[in-house]
Amino acid sequence: MFKFLTRSKPTEMETEIANLKKELENCRFLINRNDTMFNMSTDENLIASQIYERESLRWQYCYLLGQLKAKEDEKAKAEVTAAAANSKAEAANANLNTKAVKVGEY
Repeated sequence: MFKFLTRSKPTEMETEIANLKKELENCRFLINRNDTMFNMSTDENLIASQIYERESLRWQYCYLLGQLKAKEDEKAKAEVTAAAANSKAEAANANLNTKAVKVGEY
């Protein structure tokens, strides 16, 4: 009755995508924090540490971004496949209905 009020349960793929987005957001936060700490540091060893941490976070961010893109592409392909299957099923049903009408005419 009130179909617009019901929420469908997120699929496993949607949950994975949401988790990757949260990890990316967290990684961006850590990168910003690292930049702040780097700008405040005066000790050579601490500055070197911040540089290595920044590179590590940058590579982690790139990895997560690649994972997210792959999951989103996979989800898009699955949606296209499902839409094509639905279209074929609808065409088959329409074809069967047409044949049923022709048989009934005789």
